[in-house]
Amino acid sequence: MRNQLFDITIRSNSSLSLAEQVYSILSHEIHSGRWHVGDRLPSIIELAKQAGLSAFPIQQAFERLRLDGYIRNRGRAGTFLIATHPGGQEDMGTIGVVVVKPDTHHSPEFRAAQTGERLSTILDTATRRKFTIEVRHLAASDDWSEIDTIGRYFRKEVKGVISLHDFPHPIAYNLSPKKMPFVRWGAFNHTSLPVVSSNSTMGNYNLTRLLLRKGHRNIILMQNPERGTTERSLPLEGYQSAMREAGFTPNMEAAEASLELIDRNIKILERFLERYADATAIVLPWMDLTDDLVTTLYSMGRRIPEDVSLVGRGYTFKRPDGTIVPVTRLHPNYDRSSNECFNILIEQMRTRRCAVSHILLLPDILKGESVAPLRPSEAQYAMSSSPTRKTSVE
Repeated sequence: MRNQLFDITIRSNSSLSLAEQVYSILSHEIHSGRWHVGDRLPSIIELAKQAGLSAFPIQQAFERLRLDGYIRNRGRAGTFLIATHPGGQEDMGTIGVVVVKPDTHHSPEFRAAQTGERLSTILDTATRRKFTIEVRHLAASDDWSEIDTIGRYFRKEVKGVISLHDFPHPIAYNLSPKKMPFVRWGAFNHTSLPVVSSNSTMGNYNLTRLLLRKGHRNIILMQNPERGTTERSLPLEGYQSAMREAGFTPNMEAAEASLELIDRNIKILERFLERYADATAIVLPWMDLTDDLVTTLYSMGRRIPEDVSLVGRGYTFKRPDGTIVPVTRLHPNYDRSSNECFNILIEQMRTRRCAVSHILLLPDILKGESVAPLRPSEAQYAMSSSPTRKTSVE
């Protein structure tokens, strides 16, 4: 059974605790206007039952909401909303946040990421910087070009908008009187600006270098066919640069062949892995394929990391014996990204100009248990089959 609260997925393998995820969801619902000041909130037992969780993480989330000044418990009468922004603070204004509605094109993990860590971080940043947040959910088919138009999707009092969804938005160096300050937080796309993004080129360059230092030479990168050409090219550039700098030829044939996996067809995935069975490491810059990839590799008798190392996206994977294994992966600096979004909006509020088109932040590498050094026998084969050789990668 999937754990959900108000249609938002709660993940047991998230970097956020269950209580933090519940707090984020409840804060989200408060700022979305689900409850008004004076309304009684559902009880801890009711929310625990809805989410499929024990009462403990709900109690922890309620306590944090109480300490932040949002709610007050009135004994048997229940818990009531007393403020829509942290108590005791001067309100600097309201920032709108736009989140895409769940659809059939993205996995639960992707939707949770959209409305989980980033939204939670925005709420925390807003609290520290004395802003309140108003959240809107739009379908991908809605008219996103109007989200920064004053009074269109948000109240006229809203001072600026952060979008967590990629859509065409040319940069406006001078804001028209009808427009609010705007910034997008997500993958870099030159047609959707301004944007705060992780530097996926340097991130995947560093991941590939990590594999090279472990002795791997036959490394393949699997592209995300659901992304546009520009977004796909960024991690690919990092992979190519790392391989070429080390004196090895990047496997561009495998990168192109991975685009056939657009429907996540297991048979096509099996054929792909059989075709590139000599690969000892895989760079996977997209989360949705992780579970299918792991399951298929194990069904083919290939273990992670004993037979093939895996880096990229996804927090954990489950071995056939039920063991949960953390993935070595890129992890964006959410706090800094959120702060940069607010900095861009505040500067636009002050000047009514947009002087920054994009900010690229280097993601951290979180080392899990999905990477192992190449075994001596494999290393000898890898060196003999590599078109260009170097004895070490520093």
